[in-house]
Amino acid sequence: MANPRYPLHNIRKTINGVWQQIHETAETIVVPGSASNYCARLMEVPDNGTVHTKPVISGITRSESYPPTSGTFWVNYATGDILFSSELEGNTYTVDYWKRGSLVDVDDINLLYNRIIETTTNPTSSDYQYEIGASWVNTDTNRYFVCVDNTIDNAIWIENITGTSGIDGTSGTSGSSGSSGTSGNSGSSGTSGSSGASGSSGTSGSSGTSGSSGTRGTSGSSGTSGVAGGASFLVTQIFN
Repeated sequence: MANPRYPLHNIRKTINGVWQQIHETAETIVVPGSASNYCARLMEVPDNGTVHTKPVISGITRSESYPPTSGTFWVNYATGDILFSSELEGNTYTVDYWKRGSLVDVDDINLLYNRIIETTTNPTSSDYQYEIGASWVNTDTNRYFVCVDNTIDNAIWIENITGTSGIDGTSGTSGSSGSSGTSGNSGSSGTSGSSGASGSSGTSGSSGTSGSSGTRGTSGSSGTSGVAGGASFLVTQIFN
């Protein structure tokens, strides 16, 4: 079996379980030899005809039974592997199929695991047997390296260095004042204060203007007539 293809994709279903498959029309496969059992893996698991159509390879016929007969191919719809008949070894074909998503199996997990090397030394040019992009961690010094060239006896590993924090910059210019907020609600009235002391008496004012004469009063009633007087006389008393 050929190594899994990358990058991987999740199964193409929505949360409602509806397939969102992609139609691939130009994926190229070279039929491997006997070491791989003439088996190649598609980039993604193909639809089995339930939603769309089964894989088609121009020039050869798809076999519906295992193993494939002469000049045919057989598809494993659970894994995306295509098994070719042995006489097709070395031929290049273009596959037309509907992509359902990637299969993650033990090969995938092992490949990812092998890309992470944990040891107590740093890598050298002799550590060329790892894939480009592999990570090397020195667990004693906590130094981290990435392989960028895996040429035999001339491997290149770049250290990924985390720098220290820089000095804080100066504060920026203060921004302009914001708009005034709306007025708050009026507070409740306070308790009334005690009465103040009485003030001193003011200066007497000037006399007012005399009022107009009052209305003439009613005439009083006539008085009683007097007693009539008697004849006047002269009395002379002689005392001895």
